[in-house]
Amino acid sequence: MRDEPAFASSRHFGMTVHQEVNDRPALIFGDQREINLYLQTPSTRLDYRMAVLAQPGDIVMVSHRDEAFERYLANYLQLDGIRFTAVEQEKNGTLPVSVRCRTEAELCHLIGDLAVAGDGLLILPYLTTGNVWRLAQRIGEDTGMPIGICGPSPRISTHVNNKIWFANHVRRLIGADAVPPSYVAYGPAAAAAHIARLRKTSERVVVKIPDSAGSYGNISFASGEIAGLSLFQLRQMLLSLLHGRGWRDTYPVLVGVWECDVLSSPSVQLWIPGEQDGLPIVEGIFEQIVRNNEGKFVGARPADLSPSIKVRLVEEAFLITTLLQKLGYFGRCSLDAIVSGVRQGTAVLHWIECNGRWGGVSIPMTLANRLDLGGTMPGRVIVQQSQLHSSVYSTEQALQKLEDILFDLEAPGPGIILLSPPDGINSVWINFMAVGTNQEMAENLADEAVTRFQS
Repeated sequence: MRDEPAFASSRHFGMTVHQEVNDRPALIFGDQREINLYLQTPSTRLDYRMAVLAQPGDIVMVSHRDEAFERYLANYLQLDGIRFTAVEQEKNGTLPVSVRCRTEAELCHLIGDLAVAGDGLLILPYLTTGNVWRLAQRIGEDTGMPIGICGPSPRISTHVNNKIWFANHVRRLIGADAVPPSYVAYGPAAAAAHIARLRKTSERVVVKIPDSAGSYGNISFASGEIAGLSLFQLRQMLLSLLHGRGWRDTYPVLVGVWECDVLSSPSVQLWIPGEQDGLPIVEGIFEQIVRNNEGKFVGARPADLSPSIKVRLVEEAFLITTLLQKLGYFGRCSLDAIVSGVRQGTAVLHWIECNGRWGGVSIPMTLANRLDLGGTMPGRVIVQQSQLHSSVYSTEQALQKLEDILFDLEAPGPGIILLSPPDGINSVWINFMAVGTNQEMAENLADEAVTRFQS
């Protein structure tokens, strides 16, 4: 803050734009295009997830409409009175939704009309970026109305979502052993040298693109498979794999140990208010369900951890996010960790990354809180994965498959809540939450739903 006075500032976006949560109509979008490498990933309908945070009078921007899913939200979850607007990917598909809303007259007028009608506007994005703030500035200047943004200022958003920045600050705050052994490489030769050194003492080595998310920016190597490769061969193989992911020779990259004796992959879900409004709030600890050597996220459940590990997770997460709050961070946040070892009593806790945005766990968690399911149905499983062998390619087919086990808010009980439409364009993506009176019931419901999708 001393060296960069404008670090948390947003004044240059205009006097009408404020960082806040308000009760005005909201513009909501789940666009992920500004996450590095995500333009190269298969298209899914996950942008619909943010719709479950909407209220009557809000506008939800999606890549293309799925009216059957919109009817499902209204009929089963009573999420009606919401306006859905398509921002077709076929037209300027590489541009973020926030840029298109700012630069395309029709979209800009639509948002401006919403702001005028509501005496102001709240912008609720999946990820808050400079483009989101510039959109708010444009709407504020055009209408003269106050515009709230539910998210951090651009610079702090960029920093917290960078794995290298996060690791450096966790080391300074908690200690060198709070993160896995890792090195920063500013070129391919240095990255290859770090891989060669680490593979001698660890089972697997991972290279991470620091500003990507989830598994998209992770490439891991089994140490035994690369033992005979020269540094030149390692370098060429790494570059080939990185370029195959859509990487554009941006440095630095992170090279580290991939922990194999993992007992749990917990994710601490938090809300960080403005510093004047209180301390960070830990809303839940979920255990991530991951698959394959890149740690691909496929779902989550409430974490089953020893009390001592849970206490340590909460204490350290609170410490980290208090630092973020003092740097000016505001909004939704989650911290991913690894608990490894032989047993929890002697386990090692390492912090992996900060997700300074909404996500696959925080959205359904917030929906469950909104539906007040905590007391009656605390059991829950969140599933987000690709089913390559499935006959379900549309919302109508999904509803037909799950008809007798769907959650219905008119008669609340155990069941399945769809979080986004299935997407059969590249492979079949399914995204749902199972809720039950206990965890075993939720697990059984989730298994049943996956079985039906695959049948």
